[in-house]
Formats: sequence, C-alpha cells, structure tokens
Amino acid sequence: ERCVERVEKFVDAGFVGIKIWKDLGLTLKGKNGELLKVNDERLIPFFEKAGELNFPVMFHIADPDAFFLPIDRFNERYEELAAHPDWSFYGSHFSKAELLAQRDSIFKRHPNTTFVCAHLAEKSEDLAYVGRLHPVGMVFSALLMSMFYIGGEMAQSRLGLAKSLTGVFQGL
Repeated sequence: ERCVERVEKFVDAGFVGIKIWKDLGLTLKGKNGELLKVNDERLIPFFEKAGELNFPVMFHIADPDAFFLPIDRFNERYEELAAHPDWSFYGSHFSKAELLAQRDSIFKRHPNTTFVCAHLAEKSEDLAYVGRLHPVGMVFSALLMSMFYIGGEMAQSRLGLAKSLTGVFQGL
C-alpha cells in the first residue's frame, strides 16, 4: 500500500522511473524475518500501479556470475572479490538463477509495465538468455554497443586520441 502511494508521489514530483536494487532478494527481510523474494506477492500492487502510470521499473538485482561463485583462484574476478569479499553473494539464500527467475516471472505477470534490465539483464555472460528475454532489445543493445565502438575508433583516428582513452569510451 505504501509502495503504491510512493509511486504516485514520485510521478507527481516528476520522477521518470524507479530502480529496484539488489537488496530485494539478497538482504531485505519482511516483518517475519524472512528474506523477501524479488517476486513477493506483496509487491504486485506496486508493479500494477507502475504500469498504470507508465512509470518504468529498472531491475538491478544481481551482479556478474562470478559474484555468486566461490572466491578462489578459479573465479575470474578473484582479485576484485578478494579485495572486497563483502561484494560476494556466494552462499546467498537465493542463487543468481533463482533471483533472475523471480524477476522474469514479474515481467510475465505484468505485461503492461515497462521494465528495464540493468547490465544486459544482469546476464551479460549469456547473450542467448538476454535475446530470449527481449529479441528486439538485444538488437538495440547490439546497435548501441557498436555505435560506442565505432565512435571510439573514429575519435581515435580523427582526433588523434590515445587508444587507452577511446577504450574508456568504448567501455561505456
């Protein structure tokens, strides 16, 4: 109920969308002390109201696969996670696959709500998965990434910029 009221207030205040952060599904607990699922039934009115008000909802509920794996020499993000072990979700109550399945069930249940998925639907390691979520979105993402790449190459050649600098541009 409060979530619905807040969405209405956000729209009235000129907000253009909202981001659902990783806390949902990983750390946020209900009054009973249980971890809230991403697709918790109590959030249905929130997603329905967001759809009714054309208020996009962005999901960022997970990190790359490596953040859900053991922090060891086999983990491709070992150095980063060894330096910041609190960034790891290894051993979380819900696996990354479960979190994404919970999120995806929301998409199916609320077809009139606009959803945005951060970081290639948080599954950049599996572009086939991303394509199954939204084939047109995948084509758009590919075009956007190619524009960044081509733009970086053009800036490098026409402006004489260092490759390391254009690499930052391409990394956007």
